[in-house]
Amino acid sequence: MRGRLAWPIFAATITLYLGAIFLGLQNDPSDISGPLLNLVIALPFPLVAAVLAWRRPENPIGWIMLGFIAISGVEALAREYAVYTKLTAPDSLPAGDFAAFIASTRGGLIGVFTFLFLLFPDGRIPSPRWRVVAYATVALVAFAVVAGALDPPALLRHQPESEPLFALRRLDNALLLVSIAVGAVSVLLRFRRATGQTRLQLKWFA
Repeated sequence: MRGRLAWPIFAATITLYLGAIFLGLQNDPSDISGPLLNLVIALPFPLVAAVLAWRRPENPIGWIMLGFIAISGVEALAREYAVYTKLTAPDSLPAGDFAAFIASTRGGLIGVFTFLFLLFPDGRIPSPRWRVVAYATVALVAFAVVAGALDPPALLRHQPESEPLFALRRLDNALLLVSIAVGAVSVLLRFRRATGQTRLQLKWFA
């Protein structure tokens, strides 16, 4: 029953990306690179994630993927909406500032890849000591979201951030990349110890 929830989330995600594509073309009809990127993301990735969540609802990997893509869709739509209401057609639609705020909290989404590595393929971390990596990644993602929310107008004004905040965000991004690398190491270690079907599944990464 829980697996069926994947399809409404899938439909909502597609709608978000289609909205982002439409507004992106309104904002700058001469630049189709952004809408094309959204189109590439909107078609295959939510479908794969939805199928995984539907077929294996007990495994968090499909749900994490689906949630990541859905949140990315919210960010994409919020960004294009904010640009439209603040720059393309000022004050033509409500809640432009709120959309800019939502778009600015997107930082740290790459941290999801750490969890995909840690949980692949059975949905469980390799051992309790790997929880440290998971907790640290959650903290880094939380900081990235909060730091992004501190200056949402930068999305529209293209003004530089304050130097301390900029330095902290750069450090946070670097540590997130380290956490992804550590997560990838966990896959390699699993592969060395795995046998049978689990080993075949791990060959996707290792």
